[in-house]
Amino acid sequence: MNLTAYKFNRMEVAGSLGDLGTLLPLAIGMILVNGLKCMGIFITIGLYYIFSGIYFRVTVPVQPMKVIGAYAIATAMTPNQIAASSILMGLFLFIIGATNLITVIGTYVPKPVIRGVQLSTGTLLMTQGVKFIMGTSNFQALRLQVEPYLRFQQAAGVPIVVIIGIASNIVQALGV
Repeated sequence: MNLTAYKFNRMEVAGSLGDLGTLLPLAIGMILVNGLKCMGIFITIGLYYIFSGIYFRVTVPVQPMKVIGAYAIATAMTPNQIAASSILMGLFLFIIGATNLITVIGTYVPKPVIRGVQLSTGTLLMTQGVKFIMGTSNFQALRLQVEPYLRFQQAAGVPIVVIIGIASNIVQALGV
């Protein structure tokens, strides 16, 4: 392997950190909610990034695994369910990549279907986030970690955490 073919400059360092904004919240959520081991998550993701970077010569975001992570957090999947879905997703992606079936799938799957999956994933995460903020999630109740004060702060009869959550989502949707 010839390391001189790779660039190691400030742009590469910045690019290597670009995925942390999505990766860290999902990883931390899966550690807390789903009980995954942090060493297993970060070593696996790190190895994937290294090998995919060497093979493809560019960094590859783990988008399908982010979807699994989002659904895992939103539905409180067990570690075994997460492992099984990750293995099946990896096998599926390998098959469609190796057989070039992805081009056929891409021609028949309309963009509204893709947008629907994105919207449902975001909605599930927002719903779970509101439950966390209000202290009513099953995870918090089981561990007796419900925030007792945020639930009672209200503005016009609406819990303040709901207002903050809605405002945050509007700001993010507008890209402000």
